[in-house]
Amino acid sequence: MKPLSPRQKRALITLTKGPVSTKRLRELAGQLNGPDLIFQLRRKGFCIITERFSMKDRDGKQCLPGYYRLPYEERERVKSMLAAPEAASTTSEVQSEPNLACISRTVAKSRGGCNA
Repeated sequence: MKPLSPRQKRALITLTKGPVSTKRLRELAGQLNGPDLIFQLRRKGFCIITERFSMKDRDGKQCLPGYYRLPYEERERVKSMLAAPEAASTTSEVQSEPNLACISRTVAKSRGGCNA
């Protein structure tokens, strides 16, 4: 398996700090296509939850912005993986198969609607 790219590492570091909006993740990770970045990380076995909530944009139109987060156990695993000396050059602790249970959990109402 390929090592984590700098963008992937920045995204994981950001996600270990708590939920992050899709827009903010793009800014912090340095990649315009945030969903593809999340897809790449999920394929490497990281459990990343997508949640959406309903709100109105500046024109009063209904929209469903989203944010990404790591479940608690995954956040702790990622923190320890990134802190390990070999994290700079390898992904030896990354699962080889994606965790299909965490590929996509989208909540259409609010942050509190997800059980993970």
